[in-house]
Amino acid sequence: MTTQRHALLGLFFVSVIALLSWFTLFKTDFSLLGERQAWSVSFDSAGGLRQGDSVYVAGMRWGRVESLEFDSAGKPGERVQVELSLERAVDLYADHAIRIESATVLGGMQLSIEPGSVQSGALPAGTALRGEVVPDVLKALGGVVTDNRDTLTSMISGLDLIVGEVRDGQGILSRLLYDEALGEDLAQTVTDMGTTFDNAAAVSDDLRAGKGTLGKLLQEDGVYDSLLELTTDLQKVLTDLREGKGTLGALLYDETLAQDFRDAVSDLSEITSKINEGEGTLGMLLTDSKIGENLESITTDLADGQGTLGRLLKEDEIYTNLREISEDLAVASAALREGRGTISRLLYEDELYQEMERALHTLTGTLEEAREAAPINTFLNTLFLGF
Repeated sequence: MTTQRHALLGLFFVSVIALLSWFTLFKTDFSLLGERQAWSVSFDSAGGLRQGDSVYVAGMRWGRVESLEFDSAGKPGERVQVELSLERAVDLYADHAIRIESATVLGGMQLSIEPGSVQSGALPAGTALRGEVVPDVLKALGGVVTDNRDTLTSMISGLDLIVGEVRDGQGILSRLLYDEALGEDLAQTVTDMGTTFDNAAAVSDDLRAGKGTLGKLLQEDGVYDSLLELTTDLQKVLTDLREGKGTLGALLYDETLAQDFRDAVSDLSEITSKINEGEGTLGMLLTDSKIGENLESITTDLADGQGTLGRLLKEDEIYTNLREISEDLAVASAALREGRGTISRLLYEDELYQEMERALHTLTGTLEEAREAAPINTFLNTLFLGF
């Protein structure tokens, strides 16, 4: 053998040894150091689990299934005994879970262990371990299909009917697929929606830029402060109303004022009813046609210049005379204020007033004396006339 062939044979031998070592160390539970831990877990069913399947703790590969034994006389939940070989010890807690579940969707099983939480408390030593079988996804799906065969058949028949109607041009979906006008309308609707979204984006940009009333309200502190002040004032007004302050507050919460207001409204309603029924002067004025005719006749006469008031309204001469009279009265009143004339002196001069008072006293005394002398004069006239 040549040196090159020896080298190739040696390389092949080393590769085979390396491959076997890799499968031994990493693809099996072979361990050079440390003692493996054996567990025994009871199940009601193996669920397709086989010897050599992997054991996972918290999602990490931790060992393998060593053996499975079936006991037909075992209690429910204990008919299958599964022996496990773990690489390292695992502490279990009261809320732990041990399950047989599918390794992949395509098949294969594995045993998974969830140790539980420390808060639930440690599992007492010597506690028998029991697990459960998680149904296989495909088997569960097959069971659902079997249990609902009639419903699924009906659904498929209905779907076939819908597809047939679509092919025959029936229904909205068929029109949407085959009616060009409807398709164009839908395309226009989509375009309009795009335009609407563009407008909404533009409005949003304007708001962020502080444009418009709403934009100023969102961006400018002054507008916000004014609105806040307005709401504060409004809150104060509402508080005053609740406390019965002011006319409106008293009207809302003062029973006496509210009753007076109701009485006033009732009286107003009664007055309105009487007016509508023609009672009283205003009612007669509104409902009596004769009064209306008289008013119409009076206004017509006034417009035609008939009567004193009509002539006063229509004839300029009467207006001129009244104006002259008012001017003369103004002159006379001015003379009185200035102390001219007898009447003015009588109003403003105390001396003239006192002289007139003395004259009246004198006249009054004379009349009293004449009245007292009247009986004597009568007697003398009678006596002398007798002779």
